[in-house]
Formats: sequence, C-alpha cells, structure tokens
Amino acid sequence: MDTRTKIVAPEQAGSRTAQTFLRGYFDPLLAAHAKIIGQLPGPVAVLLADPPDPLLPARSRAELVASLRGVAFVVLPLDDGSAFTPPNVQVVDELSADLDRRQSLVSHVHRRHR
Repeated sequence: MDTRTKIVAPEQAGSRTAQTFLRGYFDPLLAAHAKIIGQLPGPVAVLLADPPDPLLPARSRAELVASLRGVAFVVLPLDDGSAFTPPNVQVVDELSADLDRRQSLVSHVHRRHR
C-alpha cells in the first residue's frame, strides 16, 4: 500500500473521519510519536503544522507520519504554516511537546559530535 494516499490537503480533510485528532510538528518523526499514536484511540488523524525553522519539509514529515499503522490520514499545514483544525472536534495538541523533543534530540546530537 502506498501510504502517501493518506496525505490530504486541508480542503479535503472535511470528507475524512477519525476517532482522534492529533496536532503536531513531527519534525523529525521520533519513536515517542509512534508510541503516542499507538496509545490513542484510533483511527488517528494527524494535523501537521510547520515548526519555527523546520528541519524537514512538510511533505517529507507527512510521508513519514502517514507510514504509521495507526494513522488514518495526515492533513498538510495551511498556507500560513499552522495546522488545519476541523470544526467541532477535540484535538490532542503536541506542538509544545514536539518542540521540546526536537530540542532534546538536537542537544543529544551536538553532545555526541563533540
């Protein structure tokens, strides 16, 4: 199965359904993300946002997240980089935690290369 078919533009997201909506940067995709998605009631829709100074382009991040089994679909960021949020749904927000995870990874890599 080509999991890239799970990636949709914001204007296509309204025709899709999921049990849980998860908003995050996934920059980069880490094992912690897979664990979180695996613990959420599925199917999970991922609402991708652009972090400040992204490491990976949105499309690359979307392809990586879409490859996870528990992900029903991935919504690309809006033109302004923010995450699409469908009306009348509760969203699990990982934006702040994602920035912390990314900084921890960057710090770890810097320490290892000294």
